[in-house]
Amino acid sequence: AESAMLDEGRWIVEAAIAALPDRERRVIRLHYHEDLLFREIGDMLDVTEGRVSQLHKSAIERMRRRVCASQWSRGAALQIDRD
Repeated sequence: AESAMLDEGRWIVEAAIAALPDRERRVIRLHYHEDLLFREIGDMLDVTEGRVSQLHKSAIERMRRRVCASQWSRGAALQIDRD
């Protein structure tokens, strides 16, 4: 059961990443999957380190909203199933 929950959580996060605008998705993937610093990402995207920070913050907020909405709808579905 724990493994299934981890798989579901991973799927939810990957779906949230996939739904991001292209630049935000690239920042998230480069930072967390490639372990690049904001400065390095800025060099790759030809933007400042500060802009990368803004894109990162925006991406995290979008993902948080999407994951929270997903968890809310999952909880609502579970509640309906119990009734």
